[in-house]
Amino acid sequence: MQNEKALTLLDVVVIVVIVSVVLLAGTILLRRVGKLSEEGQVEQAATVDHIAQRVVCSANLHALGQGMELYANDYDGEYPALPGKGSWSK
Repeated sequence: MQNEKALTLLDVVVIVVIVSVVLLAGTILLRRVGKLSEEGQVEQAATVDHIAQRVVCSANLHALGQGMELYANDYDGEYPALPGKGSWSK
């Protein structure tokens, strides 16, 4: 008996459905943002831009935190030094 890990038909159908739903949601969102801009509803479109900026900022802060934790793991729990202040952990 071969013990190969192959995708079944059900697996392929589920993947196609998930990808289709994600693409549909993205298309609907992009059309809605485009309509807001065309209708002159700049405040709502600005809100979407603000949300996007917050998501990017949050991701950047998360990456910085992970980088500091990796540094601390490599240097016996000490975080990078602050200029003129010493360690973060003191």
